[in-house]
Amino acid sequence: MKIVRITLAVDDIDEMVAFYNEAFQCGLVAVAGSPVYVGLCAGVVFQLCPNSLAGVVAEQNRHQIRLAVGDPEQIAVAVVTAGGAVVNRSGNGDRLVIGVSDPEGNTMELVPE
Repeated sequence: MKIVRITLAVDDIDEMVAFYNEAFQCGLVAVAGSPVYVGLCAGVVFQLCPNSLAGVVAEQNRHQIRLAVGDPEQIAVAVVTAGGAVVNRSGNGDRLVIGVSDPEGNTMELVPE
């Protein structure tokens, strides 16, 4: 079993495409004839879909994604620079976990590889 695609329903497609391309280098591009964007995040197909199309009703995300990255501090800076936020930190050294969020409040955890 493996994950083959992650789709995230978003309210502001342009802002979120820019955020994920800048912070995580997802390479999101528009799918021809569609309001959907697709790229790669951590080697998995990553798709952004306008929530007006998906119709998701949620006050906050219902997922938790943990990304193992070379330098969590560096990625956290990229997240903030791109318009996201650091929401929490725990641990130290190789046990460091940095919680970050995108501009719409979807959270992820960053840990060292």
